[in-house]
Amino acid sequence: QLLYDINKLYDEFDTENKGYITDKDLYIIFKASGLYIDINQCKDIIRDNGGRSTGHMLKRDFQDVMMEKMMTELIEDEDSINDLNSMFHQADINKDGYLTIDELEIMFKQYNTNIAKADLIGLMKEIDVDGDGRLDIDEFLALMTLDHESFKDSSSGNTLMKMKKSAKTPAYN
Repeated sequence: QLLYDINKLYDEFDTENKGYITDKDLYIIFKASGLYIDINQCKDIIRDNGGRSTGHMLKRDFQDVMMEKMMTELIEDEDSINDLNSMFHQADINKDGYLTIDELEIMFKQYNTNIAKADLIGLMKEIDVDGDGRLDIDEFLALMTLDHESFKDSSSGNTLMKMKKSAKTPAYN
């Protein structure tokens, strides 16, 4: 859902399907999203994310920037970040830097929370930005800090609420 919302936001500003947005568009998007960044910072963001020669930002670059900005805004407490990182690394059984459906399932069984594999698959489809069927640390952090209402599928939101309740850390409640 987060990626869907980011794409929808992008499309609202690329109404002519040019394939890019400008620094002014980015400024308005940030402001509308509650992310307060000045126009010069928007120019810097575009320059640093593929728009050095054009002054434009492509959709993929926009997705990356917005995911990072939204996660940064959502995660303010350093202790929560440490808790989430620890949770991720403990769940990463094979230590490859990713969580699979099976690893997520095992993790929540350890928290005495039975979440159906089908529900985890649905949740994965909504949060797995790169579509590789695994969650990297950034996707996991985004997942665990999202509001359950952010998902287009209500069952994914309900699954997320169960996950957060089972973890019983301040980051999840």
